[in-house]
Amino acid sequence: IADASVLVQSFCKQDLDEVRLTAKQFATQILPGSDFAKVGSKIWKPQWSYSYLSWNMDGSNPFFGDVRVRRALAHACNMPQMLKDLTYGLSAQSAGIFARNSPWFTPVELIQHDRKRAAALLDEAGWIIDPERDGWRHKVIDGKPVKFEFTVRIASSSQLQADFMAVIQQDLKRVGIDA
Repeated sequence: IADASVLVQSFCKQDLDEVRLTAKQFATQILPGSDFAKVGSKIWKPQWSYSYLSWNMDGSNPFFGDVRVRRALAHACNMPQMLKDLTYGLSAQSAGIFARNSPWFTPVELIQHDRKRAAALLDEAGWIIDPERDGWRHKVIDGKPVKFEFTVRIASSSQLQADFMAVIQQDLKRVGIDA
């Protein structure tokens, strides 16, 4: 059942034996005394999973080949705030592909949200805000100004991915990137 609300309704009617709640449902919608609480229990258990946004850095586009640009994009995105607002504090920022308590865990550096650092790195990489072009970043490539704009593809079935991308889009806009 693709729709999370319909899924919970089916569980409440006892058409399903088990259901996985969204973070929003778990944190704010499934409350004591609800129809759900009459037929089931909420159980919170850490899950070993992660999500990421990857940049095509194989050199086939002018945007992501420069490590300064990729670091700037990471600095521009306020991941702690997104996790708080969109997963209701039920998720933690990943520091690698394995869980922290895994024997294979090798931490990676967490890049902190820092809009000024993001802007400085983009300037350094030649992506300059041009006030004559509505405040978007541009770089001269092969003699022509190229606007820093790109499209991100996400799963159409994931409202959470869409919500994250909407916030990322706004974070990038604040540093002059049109995603």
